[in-house]
Amino acid sequence: MPRPSSRVLAGPPTIVEYVYFEVLEPYEIGYVYRSLPAKNFGSYLMTKYDAVVLVPTDPVDSCSSLRNRYSIAGSVALATRGGCSFMSKAIVAEHHGAVVIIIADNDEDNESHWIDMIGHGTERDVTIPAMFLLGTDGREIKGALKNNHCPKHLFLYLLT
Repeated sequence: MPRPSSRVLAGPPTIVEYVYFEVLEPYEIGYVYRSLPAKNFGSYLMTKYDAVVLVPTDPVDSCSSLRNRYSIAGSVALATRGGCSFMSKAIVAEHHGAVVIIIADNDEDNESHWIDMIGHGTERDVTIPAMFLLGTDGREIKGALKNNHCPKHLFLYLLT
């Protein structure tokens, strides 16, 4: 598996609306997906990853210690909404070495309703970027991994 290559971009963006990422492999779901960054926790996505692995968390809600922690380290974690706060999911993923967390809506039929991920006002914080993904996109990505007997990860390109 190739190591992620990246390039640090200068300065934080002034306005963050959407963050785009492209799935490179498997080809069946090669597409540019749109995600919404967290409102008041995590960091800006300031690194452009040319090839990084997207790994679904186990458990899928990322609310407790991850059984696949070694696969998550250095990767983009893909979690599912529900079970705990968005920030808690991001903290767990960061603790296990993820460089970014993408949280897919648990309503797998949601194709248009964006949810603002907001921290819950505690002293806890997370330093990795956190992004929200529509449920239909999350379903497509997870389904491709399951149905095509692909490795339990995807290569993707994070656009900033």
